[in-house]
Amino acid sequence: MPQHNLPRSKPQQKNKSTKPVITRHVHTVIIGAGTAGQTAYHAAVKVTDNVLLINGGEWNTTCARVGCMPSKLLITAANRAYDINTSEVFGLKSTLKVDAKAVMKRVQLERDFFANSVLKTVSLFPDQHKLSGYARFINKNTVQVGEERIQAQRIVIATGGSPLIPEGWAGKLGKRLLTNESIFEIKKLPKSLAVIGSGAQGLELAQAFHRLGVRVKLFNRSEKVGSLTDPALQQHAVDVFSQELDLALGTIIMNVALTDSPKLQNRTNSKKAQVQITFKNKSGVEQQDTFDYVLCAITRQPNLGALDLPTAGIDLDQRGIPVGYNPLTGQIGRKPIFIAGDADLYRPIMHEAVFQGRLSGFNAARETGVEKSLPMSPLGVIFSEPQMAIVGLNYRQLTDSQQLFHIGELDFAHQGRARVMAVKHGKLRLYGDAKTGRLLGAEMFGPHVEHLAHAVAWMIQHDISIEQMIRNPYYHPTLEEGLRTALLRLKHAMQQTA
Repeated sequence: MPQHNLPRSKPQQKNKSTKPVITRHVHTVIIGAGTAGQTAYHAAVKVTDNVLLINGGEWNTTCARVGCMPSKLLITAANRAYDINTSEVFGLKSTLKVDAKAVMKRVQLERDFFANSVLKTVSLFPDQHKLSGYARFINKNTVQVGEERIQAQRIVIATGGSPLIPEGWAGKLGKRLLTNESIFEIKKLPKSLAVIGSGAQGLELAQAFHRLGVRVKLFNRSEKVGSLTDPALQQHAVDVFSQELDLALGTIIMNVALTDSPKLQNRTNSKKAQVQITFKNKSGVEQQDTFDYVLCAITRQPNLGALDLPTAGIDLDQRGIPVGYNPLTGQIGRKPIFIAGDADLYRPIMHEAVFQGRLSGFNAARETGVEKSLPMSPLGVIFSEPQMAIVGLNYRQLTDSQQLFHIGELDFAHQGRARVMAVKHGKLRLYGDAKTGRLLGAEMFGPHVEHLAHAVAWMIQHDISIEQMIRNPYYHPTLEEGLRTALLRLKHAMQQTA
C-alpha cells in the first residue's frame, strides 16, 4: 500500500534524541506495512526474532482501506440497484430510490471495519519490531529513518504503489480530482463523474456509479475496456458496455480546468466548482464536457522514489522497477535486498502480494541461501458486470510467442443457467496445447466468471489434463456447465488437427 496515503492510526513515539545518529543492528528490515510487508513480517519472525518493520504514514493495507473492500462495497450496492431497475424482465415491477448519502455511509462504515481489523493485527506486533518513519537507503545494508540509522543483513522493500496523476492536474483541480485513495471519502454520490482510464479500477467504478444514478463518462486513450487481450472478447465487451455506459474510447484529453465562472476561478475546494474537460474524440473532433468530479484511474506506479535506491547500487528499468528482480525468490540480483507486492509491479494483485511477501520475508530472514518458489498460476478478475477474467497465459502472450494453440469457446447467450438468470451476455474462450493435452490459459467475459476463473486456475496450477477436467462433476443447471461445454469444444478442436 502507498505509505503516504494510509488511514490514520496512533503513530509510534518519535525519537526526540538530539544525537546526530543512532545505530541499530537488525537481521531483517522490512520497509512498508501493507499486505506484502505484513506478510513478509509474519514469515520473517518465524525464522528470526531480530526483525524491524518500518512504515511511513499509517499502518494499513491498500485492500482494506482504498482498494478491494470499499470498491466491492460500492459495486455490490450498484448491482442491487441494477437488479431492481431491470427486474421487469422477470415480470416484476418496482421503483428504486437511491439515497446518495446512505450509500457512501455504508461503504465507509464497512470499509472502516476491515481497516480496523488490520490495525488490530498490527497492534499485536511487539513494539520493538515497529518503527514509524520514512526510510531511505544509505547503502545496500543500511537505511536511515529520521535521525536513526539502521544496519541490516537483509532488507525487504514492500512500499506499495500510488495512483499515477497527469502532471498539473492536482494543482488545477484540487479536491475535484479523485483517485481510489480519495473517492471513498466523499460524503454522498456526485451528480456527474468523469472517469479517466478503462482498466480494472476505472471500469468497475464507472459502472458502479452509473448504476447508482450518477452521470458517468468513461475516457480512455485506447479503444479497449478492461484487461481482455483476445480480440473477439475485447470487441464483444466494448459492444456490451456501450449499451450501458457512455464510453469515450480512443480519445485524447487536451485540457482539464475548473469552470470558467470568475467567482469560481482558483477555488478548487468550492462546493459549486465543476471540472471542464476538453478532449478530441476518436474522429479527431474537439469536444468539451463538464463534471462534478474527475476520477483518475489511469494506472499505478511503485512507491520507490523516496528510497534513494541508487545509493544501494540498484538500477531501475524504464518502468521504475529494480533491474534484476527475480520473482522466483523475491531477491534483486545478488544483493541482500528483496522486494514484494505492488512495489515490483509483478502481478499487482492482493493474493500475489501475499505470496510475494511470504517468499521475500522467508528468504530475507534465512541465514543460508534463498529458496526458489514456483509462481502461482496467473489469475486476474475485474468485477464489472459482466465480469472479466484472465487465467494462465492470455491470448496476446500465446500469439506473441508464436505458440500453436487451439480454442474452445462458449457463448453465454446460449448457456442454460445464464438465460434463466437473464445474464446471457458474454463469452468464454479456453486455450489448449494439442501436443500436451493441457490447458494453457483462458479469457472470460460473462456472468460470475470469477468462480469459473478459480476453477480453471486450480486446474492449471495442478496440471490437470483437459480430459480429466471434462470428467469432473458439473451440477445441472449451473454456469459451470458452460465450462464443460467449452472444454469439450476445445478437445474436439485439438482432435481435428491431431
